[in-house]
Amino acid sequence: DLALARVLASPAAGLSQAQVAGLRREDQRGLWPAILAPAALAPDTAHRLARLVAFWNEAQLQRWRLPPAAFAGWALRQSGLGRPGTATGQRALQKLLAVAHAFAGQHPDQGLRELVAYLLRLAANDQPAKVPELSGRAGAVPVMTVHASKGLEFPVVIAADCRQVLNPRRDLQPFHDLQAGLVLPRDDEDDPAFVERVRRARNEARCLWYVTLTRARRRLIITTTNPAALAEGRYPRETTFFEELWNRLADNPVEGVVLEPPAAGSAGPLAAADAQLSGAAIASGPRAPDSAVRVAAQALRDRLRARLQKN
Repeated sequence: DLALARVLASPAAGLSQAQVAGLRREDQRGLWPAILAPAALAPDTAHRLARLVAFWNEAQLQRWRLPPAAFAGWALRQSGLGRPGTATGQRALQKLLAVAHAFAGQHPDQGLRELVAYLLRLAANDQPAKVPELSGRAGAVPVMTVHASKGLEFPVVIAADCRQVLNPRRDLQPFHDLQAGLVLPRDDEDDPAFVERVRRARNEARCLWYVTLTRARRRLIITTTNPAALAEGRYPRETTFFEELWNRLADNPVEGVVLEPPAAGSAGPLAAADAQLSGAAIASGPRAPDSAVRVAAQALRDRLRARLQKN
């Protein structure tokens, strides 16, 4: 939703932040369903959304017809992002296209998915623009992704909306492997190249969860939303990393860690969403400033190492 909100506020759709927020309120499932079946909207807004959907549908065809670098140029032109703007913006777009063409020249066998992954890695490793330097007296709260927080620590960390699933849905789209060539997972889900790709994705997700849990020096607060109900204080079925962590702490309490299930009842327009709150795990408090977080992190690290060795 965050990425789509940026697209909606860009020249590709040209909506205001208030209009984007209004779409999200109309459909609690997310922005994309609200775009495909919008409620009563102003004619101009409806026209902009229809134009965006048409662009998206055409892009699904062009992504298979054009090489990755050429597709990037096509997308910039057709979406309106490539229109003349500020000098800084134009230089950034030119740099993007230059990087895409360089990647295509060095990796002619790679597709659009690999190009996007490469660009994301470049953005994540852009150290100067990663996180602004903040002194302890700045009185500011940095907001960042888990990727951007790697290598950093803070006295207090709030990890919000931790819904990453233990076993994500496997992507069955064709992809190219350097050794195996073109892999069609739908035809053979037991293909060694596909199995290895799934294994790596699962391990990377668990490593990212470990990073999430080890950014706090003193106090870590983890929240999530989930329609799953608790049974005797536990999740009957573990589908997310949060649920897994909750159950481990429920079975083996750690001093300084507090599990707070959802409050009964809620008022206001968000009552339905509030009723689905699965709780918050608050690790480390005034009585145990460091030990609780470290013990929980050590247990997770041991579990991660065992899984990596097994695989």
